[in-house]
Amino acid sequence: MNPSTTSASVKKPTLSQLRLERCINANEFLQVVASCGRNFFRNTGAGHDGYLTMNGRGTIVWFHDNYTGQRINVAKEGSWYGFSHGGTLKWLVGAIGKHVLTGSEMRYGYFQPVMDNGMENPWGYDDDILLVRDAGVRLGLITPATPVVALGKINTDLDARRNNEQKIIIAAAESLIEVGCSVSVVVGEVVLLSDSTDPIEIDKAFCESGESGFSVKRVIDGAVQEGWIEFVSAFGIEVTADDNLQVHHALQMVNELAAQLGLQRNVPICESCGYQDHPDKYGSRCPECGADPI
Repeated sequence: MNPSTTSASVKKPTLSQLRLERCINANEFLQVVASCGRNFFRNTGAGHDGYLTMNGRGTIVWFHDNYTGQRINVAKEGSWYGFSHGGTLKWLVGAIGKHVLTGSEMRYGYFQPVMDNGMENPWGYDDDILLVRDAGVRLGLITPATPVVALGKINTDLDARRNNEQKIIIAAAESLIEVGCSVSVVVGEVVLLSDSTDPIEIDKAFCESGESGFSVKRVIDGAVQEGWIEFVSAFGIEVTADDNLQVHHALQMVNELAAQLGLQRNVPICESCGYQDHPDKYGSRCPECGADPI
């Protein structure tokens, strides 16, 4: 048999084929999410569970909402018309859509009752979150576990991580306070901290809460703006804010600090040119080749 003929006959899958395969796996993952825990994405009025499709070119991922039936472009910035879930699941669907298009993975330590940052998982799935994690690893959406290390090293690493996280929380609080925000930390109906402008007290209450974020409020031209600040994403510690708050500029340096401290995963490589510092967010163009996000 001619080796050159054999190698030529084995073709690598195209980008479109890879994306289609990842979309199929993503829908299987969504089915696992819908079948356990609090049954996120299970049919609640649309006649179907939540699921993903792509456009004909394989460049846009659509989420079909399980309540409204609305088709939503998961790459869209800002609010999603017809999306019947909150910010945590919006982030999840966005991360899954990014996986379909780029192959990026969500981090293993997010999908457990107590996350790797020491905070309680916001899903409320209890141990069923482990079923979701196992499915995500099997289907390629979640990074597999890292090897087990010595307990002493774990304790040291946790102490160092807490110190770094404290730097991020305080830096975020200071930046938000500087643009006129006050911070409240609430667990269920229990208010741990209300309208505070003390970064140290904010850090203390936030860590005690076990939540993945806190609420903020400020007054602009007599109008009250309220929203949520989230500290957890698929890429580690990433501080994001509800769009209506318009404080993204205030959080930019905080996220740069998180990256410097090693609290964020590396961003995906541009699939068009291989540039390794391609911006991680949808809506950004590659600074090297100018390609649209894919």
